[in-house]
Amino acid sequence: MHQLLTTVLLLLMVFPISSQNTSNTFRDSLYNVIERAGSPEAKIDLYKTAIDQKLQTDQALAREYIEALRQLATAVKDTATIGYVCEKEASLSYLSGDHQQASQGFEEACRYYERAGLYDLSIMACTKSGVMLSLMGKQVEAKAVYQEQLGAARAKNLKPQQAYINNQLGTLYHYQGTSDSAIVYYDISAKMYSELKDTTNLLRPLFNKAVLLKRSNPEESLATYKRVYSIRERQGAIPEMITTLQAIADLQENNSELVSAFQSYEQAYRLCKAYGYKTALPNILTGLASLKMDQYAHNEALSYAEEAVGTAKESGQVEGLLNALSIQASAWYYFGDKEQALKVLEEVLSTAASNGFLGFTVQALIKRALILTEMGRAVEAGLALQEAASQIDSGVGKEHLLFFKDTKARWALRTEQYEEASTLARESYQAFLNVKRYGDALGALNVLLEAYEGNKQYTQAVALFGDYRWLSDTVNQIRSITDLKVQNQEFEFELEKQELEAEQIKREAVLKAESSRNLAIALATALLGITGVVFAFYTRRQRQIIEQQRDDLQVLNQTKDQLFSILGHDLRVPAMGFRGIARKVNYLLGEQNYEGLQKFGRKIEEDASQLLHLVENLLHWSINQQKGRKYRPVDIYLRQAVQDTLAFFIIRASAKGITLEDSQLQDLRCHCDRDMLGVILRNLLDNAIKFTPEGGRVRVWTEQADPMHALLCVADTGPGLPAAIIAQIEAGEGLKTSTPGTAQEKGFGLGLQLVFSLAEVNKTPVGWRKGEGGGAQFTVQIPLAEAKGSSSFAQRQYL
Repeated sequence: MHQLLTTVLLLLMVFPISSQNTSNTFRDSLYNVIERAGSPEAKIDLYKTAIDQKLQTDQALAREYIEALRQLATAVKDTATIGYVCEKEASLSYLSGDHQQASQGFEEACRYYERAGLYDLSIMACTKSGVMLSLMGKQVEAKAVYQEQLGAARAKNLKPQQAYINNQLGTLYHYQGTSDSAIVYYDISAKMYSELKDTTNLLRPLFNKAVLLKRSNPEESLATYKRVYSIRERQGAIPEMITTLQAIADLQENNSELVSAFQSYEQAYRLCKAYGYKTALPNILTGLASLKMDQYAHNEALSYAEEAVGTAKESGQVEGLLNALSIQASAWYYFGDKEQALKVLEEVLSTAASNGFLGFTVQALIKRALILTEMGRAVEAGLALQEAASQIDSGVGKEHLLFFKDTKARWALRTEQYEEASTLARESYQAFLNVKRYGDALGALNVLLEAYEGNKQYTQAVALFGDYRWLSDTVNQIRSITDLKVQNQEFEFELEKQELEAEQIKREAVLKAESSRNLAIALATALLGITGVVFAFYTRRQRQIIEQQRDDLQVLNQTKDQLFSILGHDLRVPAMGFRGIARKVNYLLGEQNYEGLQKFGRKIEEDASQLLHLVENLLHWSINQQKGRKYRPVDIYLRQAVQDTLAFFIIRASAKGITLEDSQLQDLRCHCDRDMLGVILRNLLDNAIKFTPEGGRVRVWTEQADPMHALLCVADTGPGLPAAIIAQIEAGEGLKTSTPGTAQEKGFGLGLQLVFSLAEVNKTPVGWRKGEGGGAQFTVQIPLAEAKGSSSFAQRQYL
């Protein structure tokens, strides 16, 4: 009879009696069911069932049931049930935010449970009172409660209670910033839950540990998150699986595991689509778009961003919509359609203003100012910067201050306010370096150099050339390392995919064999055949890999020998020169002979510049020789790219009395690897200035060769270049020491070889001939980009 009444009670909770049913009607129906229960014990059980069901959904009704149960328990002197009533009242106080009242209620429940001999419930109730103390900021009192109850649980050998308290101690130390102690308690709790085979509660310490280690030990954090995901996958907890996948993807992206991060986001996306969970979709799609932006796949990034905007609008998520719109604006920006990017930013501004998300307003204003500055609309850009500055001064969006300074420096440069531009660019440059954002630091340094040049502060500009080369090399190395990581992840993913496919083939073969005895022999033969083919393919593949590794090793040894030859000879000479100059400088400093010191200044600058140029060429050459150079074509405006590179040779050409002409630069939109083209152009200009005598001329121009290609031409009025040298380089006969320049500049024979080597990878063939007035003329053939809009990059491309 009791079981039947309990079933009726549960049905009343799930299915209303009629469409007009209210809480009062349900309450009356429940009381009728309880009255029929008969014994006090049956009534108590029914009240407990009702309270547990309504505690989260209808607290007023739950409170009424709790009071009715208190009266019943008091009447029958049921101490354990009174403890239950005190515990549920404390839970209601906690849900209403009254932690002090909740703590007292849990303490009272603890005492009643202890009187009833229910030590497991008593320890848990006392521990919850400690949790309330912790929430009130009373960490010392909370710790004392935890330790006392942990001792009681050990004395009673109550393992579940010990596991729970250890997790709470871990949380306490976690929020106090004592990470080592927190990890110890989390590990103890996780181990105990594992021994108890309580996978549901095991997730608590594991998830807390993963969150704690996210910054200090991302690898262990990632491994812990993956363990959490495997448990949730076995439980079939889809929303929690999606949340965990997002955390995993975020960590993988921070670790530059871009392929793995993309796969994690894709898996989360598939789960959302399959089970109709739209809440997480905007953030997941925004993550996918961000990853595609990192890989310069702007078209794919734009597709994900547009879907993120659509799902955010459909589900009514304002913050998700703002994030999606921001990434969509950036995608249009990088795709080259600045007008469309401005339209999206206007939507960000209106949405953020109407919903009170002022941080997004500041970010959108700064982005708007950057785009308007690059479009030459300086007045509108200045107004956007003023509005952003006003918001930041009022304390809103201070996290965007660095981005604001960098953008304002670019605006000041465009409006020829060189002093302000140099001041802001210096601050941005140093700040970006401090947080190791080297790509942004390089952009700020470019602005600083242009500001110095505009203000005719050539000495300050020259002093930064060393920083520029170092930073440029650092950015290129980071990109190369990232590319190698992506390639390695793609290889591992493909290998894992092949293994899974092979395993799937094997399972399917076994299932088919078991399905029919009549086909057993035929299937066995087929399986043997497949195994033989797989084994033969595997053996052949392994042999090919070994042969390839042997060939690569031979090339690597040759490259190593050539590098050692240069390091042992060519680098030794300038190094010894620097040592001699250093001794002379020290002597002159001791004599206070400043006039003599000035004579060595130019010598030091020239030798340092040549040495930096050699090291840069060595890095590019060695990467190319080891097949580590990856071709990453993007769309660039050729005129702007050439002018950005020419800026670094103006001072050098002027010092040698050489005219540097760029009056015939056509604004052609090309498609190539901007970094490789930059190295090619820098070496051609370096050689042209080196071999052009004083009073000579170096001319750079661009023209359209045919409907598919543009030509970049560099010509000088020097003595010319023997055809035998070009033939020697094209034949790949190794590194040769070059002849001195017209002012006895030293060379190392790498420049032209690097030009021809990179040109082949970059699909930009290099041609050579004698110039019209003597000297040498080089032409670089570059593919033209397909028409994609009225503008090219969303960000300036510096070579």
